[in-house]
Amino acid sequence: MKKNRFVLWGCLLLLNVAGCSPVKKSSVRKQDSSASGGIEQFLSDFEKAAVTHNKDKLIQLMDPDYVKEQLVGFLNGNITQFLNEFFCGNKVDGSGFECLHYTEIISLKKVSLNKETNGYRVAYAVYSNQTGVKTNWTITIKNIQGKLVYGLVGASG
Repeated sequence: MKKNRFVLWGCLLLLNVAGCSPVKKSSVRKQDSSASGGIEQFLSDFEKAAVTHNKDKLIQLMDPDYVKEQLVGFLNGNITQFLNEFFCGNKVDGSGFECLHYTEIISLKKVSLNKETNGYRVAYAVYSNQTGVKTNWTITIKNIQGKLVYGLVGASG
């Protein structure tokens, strides 16, 4: 078990150095495909869930395939560990790498949102009272029965 945890942290560090901030996927949120502001509403819902520490909503906003792989497959359903590792990244002051406890998040600032071939790439600065981290996540988009379904995805491993 300790070896698996070491490998997981090593993968998270490697992904962060490669520009892929640690984030985990989970459930999905449906948006009307005709809504031009669908991605912005999705991100607004995510920000609200993060600052209110709503673990169920956070997981709902993540890609379900990623949740299945990471939360169920690697972390054996440990939601707290899953969410804490989702909020990992380089510290905003440049002094290293850290994971925030999701229950200590007080604010998020969207740094960038870029459209990609199969979704979006979003960067946030996420803050607790003690520190802040820079994160980079992917947002998948799936069309299910005429609805756009967005899902956050983070680092794997």
